[in-house]
Amino acid sequence: MGSKGKRKHPGETSPTAGPSKKRTRGRTPSPDLEERLQRGESVYRSDKDPYFPGDDSQPELPTPNDWDFRLKVTCMDNTPDELLKEAVQGLVKICFPNSFLKELGINVVEAHMREAGASDAAIAKMNNVFESEMIHRLAWMLAEYLDTPRKIEKGISTLASASNRLQGNKIDHRVLDQIISGFTQLRDKIAADQRQHSREAGDPSGAQTLAHDDLPGEVDEASCEDQGPRAAPRIVAAMDRNHKVSKSWRWDVDKASIDAWSIEACFLRRSDLFAYHALPIARREVGATAGRRKVQKRIQELLDDLTKEEIDIWKDCFTKLKNGDLSTLDRVHTGAEHEDNPDDDHRCSRETTVFPPEKRPKRIKRAPVGSDIPNRIRIKTELDGDMDNTRQAPRNQAGDVVDGIVGATAAFRRLSTEQAVTASVAGRQRNRNRYNPKNTHKPSPFGTPVVDLLWGKNPLEREYHKAFVDTVLKHLNELVPTPSITTAVYGGASKTLRKIGLVKTIEAAFTSSKFRASAARLEIEYELQNWVGSNPYSFPELAHESFFFAQMLPNITPIMDAIFPPNSGWPSSNMSQTEAELVRRLQTRSVDMTFQVPPKEKDVTTRINEILHSKTAPHDKRYLLEKDLRVVAFAQRVSFPELKVSSLVRQWESLSKMKW
Repeated sequence: MGSKGKRKHPGETSPTAGPSKKRTRGRTPSPDLEERLQRGESVYRSDKDPYFPGDDSQPELPTPNDWDFRLKVTCMDNTPDELLKEAVQGLVKICFPNSFLKELGINVVEAHMREAGASDAAIAKMNNVFESEMIHRLAWMLAEYLDTPRKIEKGISTLASASNRLQGNKIDHRVLDQIISGFTQLRDKIAADQRQHSREAGDPSGAQTLAHDDLPGEVDEASCEDQGPRAAPRIVAAMDRNHKVSKSWRWDVDKASIDAWSIEACFLRRSDLFAYHALPIARREVGATAGRRKVQKRIQELLDDLTKEEIDIWKDCFTKLKNGDLSTLDRVHTGAEHEDNPDDDHRCSRETTVFPPEKRPKRIKRAPVGSDIPNRIRIKTELDGDMDNTRQAPRNQAGDVVDGIVGATAAFRRLSTEQAVTASVAGRQRNRNRYNPKNTHKPSPFGTPVVDLLWGKNPLEREYHKAFVDTVLKHLNELVPTPSITTAVYGGASKTLRKIGLVKTIEAAFTSSKFRASAARLEIEYELQNWVGSNPYSFPELAHESFFFAQMLPNITPIMDAIFPPNSGWPSSNMSQTEAELVRRLQTRSVDMTFQVPPKEKDVTTRINEILHSKTAPHDKRYLLEKDLRVVAFAQRVSFPELKVSSLVRQWESLSKMKW
């Protein structure tokens, strides 16, 4: 009886068991090795892990036979997966024995320190620093192999599990919970680091580690002064990432689909902006049937042909783009005739270049930033035409045909010497009787900060409805020159905002038979808030408003993540239970549940009830709650201190110059 209840060890086989188990498995067609390993293995393989350092019975040094045998196994064709895996594990252990880090690293340094007469205290101090730095060094070495999400997950999870097994008597068991909860903050930190890296890549101050101004191969400008306008210094930029066209083609985008939040994803460095403008020119030169590789090669040639002066111009324009100036994405179509006449393609080959500032094409002119909009007829015409109220010259003017890259760069020279069209600049050009920037930090008496910014605090009256439309659109055009923009909304979707639709909303509010000034003002306010949310860099005066904070980065949910972490089982099938738990967790944070949430001015508990018991999908409910709770958190920041490290708050602090 006792023998029957005895559990067999994994390595034992029953004397009565047939020998067909292994042979049958060997004859069965095996799936791909990687798929099988991913499907069948656990992250941590317990003490049976071949790399577990607890088996002292094995010899310290492998014999030549150990190496030769395993090498022969790996060289065989059609080797069973398990046998190949064991052979490779043996080779890995031979290449990386348990003590190799100490023997090749810290022990060597320690021995040399002793030879140099170092004290025991100095050696002990070195050991502590060396171990810490070795972790960072090994992390970077390992990161070279973690090139897929699956490998990253496996590497991090295996390291955490193995560390807990080896150091379990030294490390609190709850460290794993801390690691899990810390990954949310890690995600935000990585996103912030990427943004910081992107900003440094376009920093005109030259503060980056490997800026093009620091690279070898520059030519002294003084030696080139007498060589004509094309003899400006050139840069050997083979190692400069800003001088390489990205192979990902992330920069091949439609301007209408770009908003302030997607700039960082599509334009990581200066070469992305150049490639975006050079793309139609390169395609025309290499032919419509040319593949991507050929087009990209031509763009790279155009980029390599830039002078240092021209690179600085693109550098300034890239900085403006990173600051939210979407007008830097306006392509200047000055080479249209070439598109219509294929015989002219030969003009554009290697002669495609960038005009110096004094030879800027006269055709490229920009309307003054504060130019008036006389009437809505012109508004409607320009909404369907140019992006920035620029009247294009006729396409067939003799002598005005220049290459598109020439025109774009010439326009950017103009942009680089004038101030970016931001709210702080445009505000000084507005009607000072209507708008005073110093007053924007005071609460709006009407609860309409955007209307107050663009129109002023004058009341709305029907007889001034035309003046209201003209004034609001005039100021909005100064800040957002595009007639339409596609922006992200909560839940991962997107929507397109059009100024024509904005005009219709304003006119409907004024012409309603039930017109009330306060209601019309609020209706227009909510419509204008969408334009602010999609162009936050143009409205820094409004960064202190709760709606501004609520509309930033709509594709992330840091507040809901803090209350209900992802994969925490929320929401449950019982919405009443979910509602009660959410209210309880907010009350635990000392949140004032009587706070009135706009736009319908309902208390927090009521809004939670309405959202959770609606017919909206659970995924969308999370985003709707996030939007409302952002307003709550913004007003009661002391209840959400952990948001300080989130990418949302960091972005808001950067724009508002305020602290959470």
